[in-house]
Amino acid sequence: MASRTDPSVGQDDLLTNEQVRSSIIHRLEDSPHHELRQVHVDVNAERILLTGTVATFFMKQLAQETALQACSARKVSNHVEVT
Repeated sequence: MASRTDPSVGQDDLLTNEQVRSSIIHRLEDSPHHELRQVHVDVNAERILLTGTVATFFMKQLAQETALQACSARKVSNHVEVT
């Protein structure tokens, strides 16, 4: 079992689901792309789920990259729709 002093455990591995979710939401809200504020974020131990709608594929990808920057240790399921 990995511990806090185990070098194989990254910082992202030690964050709670709520900490990860809060970090992603904060980054989305701070983005100069106001449309990203409409993206919904759900987090569990294995993945980050993004939902909502945006106007362009670029915004969808930007939401995904923002989530990965906040926590690269979890997979991102990007279910954001482009309308």
